[in-house]
Formats: sequence, structure tokens, C-alpha cells
Amino acid sequence: MAKKVDSLICEDKTGLPVPDPHLTENKKYDINIRTRQTMFNNIYEALRNFVEIINYLFSHRDLNVSIDIKDASFQVIIKMKDEAPETD
Repeated sequence: MAKKVDSLICEDKTGLPVPDPHLTENKKYDINIRTRQTMFNNIYEALRNFVEIINYLFSHRDLNVSIDIKDASFQVIIKMKDEAPETD
């Protein structure tokens, strides 16, 4: 999960740029151990897709209800799955 976050915000937790500008073009994009590689070739397209998916999920949830997070049914609500939105 940390690699996804670093890739989306274009820096790691220490503030160094992601991907590392010193990596060759072929080594900038990967999901291996190398910590300063990015998962996305086009960060703007990745962010656009992320926002579309979040907006889709929020548009299909009733957010005007009170939820007791101590209630056992809370976990059921959180783990509900929607169909994936259609993408281009």
C-alpha cells in the first residue's frame, strides 16, 4: 500500500521524489522492492482514475446515516463490494 501512496503523491515518506530521478527510464516503473520506483507511468491518468472510482463509490453509498463503529454490522458495511465502474 505504501508504494501506491508514494506513487500517487510522487514522493516517499522522507520527502524524496518518486520515481527517483537518477533511475533509468526502464527502472523507474515497477512494483519490486526498490522503494523509489513508481507504479504509474502517467500520474495524471492514475489520479483521474482514483478520483473517478472514489466518486463512484461515494455516489452509491448513503453517507447521511449515523454508523456505530462498535456495531458488528459496521464491518459488513465497510466490506460491501460494488461493481467496478466502467473505464475508458
